[in-house]
Amino acid sequence: MTYVIRSNGKKEEFDGEKLISSIMAAADDAGIMNETGIEAIIKNIASNAISSAQTQEVVQSKTLKEAILAQLIKIGVQMAIQKFGASNVTKENILSELISAGLQMSTQGSKNTQSNDILDLLLNSGLQTSTRSSRSSQSNDILSQLLGATTGTSSKTSASNDNLDDILKTGMKLANAWMKYNR
Repeated sequence: MTYVIRSNGKKEEFDGEKLISSIMAAADDAGIMNETGIEAIIKNIASNAISSAQTQEVVQSKTLKEAILAQLIKIGVQMAIQKFGASNVTKENILSELISAGLQMSTQGSKNTQSNDILDLLLNSGLQTSTRSSRSSQSNDILSQLLGATTGTSSKTSASNDNLDDILKTGMKLANAWMKYNR
């Protein structure tokens, strides 16, 4: 059995449905429940967070919030890598895509430094492994684990750039909603 330690110190039994409801409430508050791919995004990030939490006896609510935000930003990183191709993508390309898709990267207040820290971690880890180095097979394995991205030499995508843009925009809107919902 897993327990969650709330920010006020209260300990309660972990409830995956409550977490899903919270993510859906954030999406609903942001007015994006009818956007392309939102249900798939919510199911994906929730199942990852729930699986991770259930492997622990105790988890901090802050850790769950950070895991959800990291998953949302990871979606954006994956979409940018698919769009540019793993061998051609740069940190600047990804950051530009995330911002143009609507990720708010304001540095006002300490709340948004959390998103910047998570973004830096994902970008730096992902791009160090996707550069053209001699450690390619080990690097590609790390990149695949971190981002779930295909790192073959082809830069062709399995979906059109319009579909990728829709998923990216939806994911970044949900990331913004999640940050605001959990202040």
